[in-house]
Amino acid sequence: MDDAAKRGDVRAFNTLVLHYQQPAYNFALRIMGDPAAAADATQDAFIAAYGALNQYTHGNFKGWLFRIVNNKCYDVLRRGKRHPEPSIDEITEENESPSFLSDVSNNPETLAEQGDLVNQIERCLQGLPEEQRATVLLCDV
Repeated sequence: MDDAAKRGDVRAFNTLVLHYQQPAYNFALRIMGDPAAAADATQDAFIAAYGALNQYTHGNFKGWLFRIVNNKCYDVLRRGKRHPEPSIDEITEENESPSFLSDVSNNPETLAEQGDLVNQIERCLQGLPEEQRATVLLCDV
């Protein structure tokens, strides 16, 4: 992590935000299942991280940030917000598109099978208890 950001330099922190914004959002989206709620939780996490930079000790900044994102997501879920299951369309449009979706050499049958697999994995993740889902996502991300 940039020492200037730790000293409160907003420009240095903005550089970190730009670097980690998309991965943090993707992680939040997998927990929340709702793009708007994931965006809100990600924004709250970056605000909280900026406020807590003086508490960050040298180590894995990404892990520290993702723990904050995880906590913000579960804060929202605990407040009783909706937790809808994401559709495969939302997953592929809002996140990094899996390479098999952009590869025109695959035939439609293969694409359908791979899409079904992604859908089944997402359904399984959503079926896990919150703590286990967070563990799987933290390992995966």
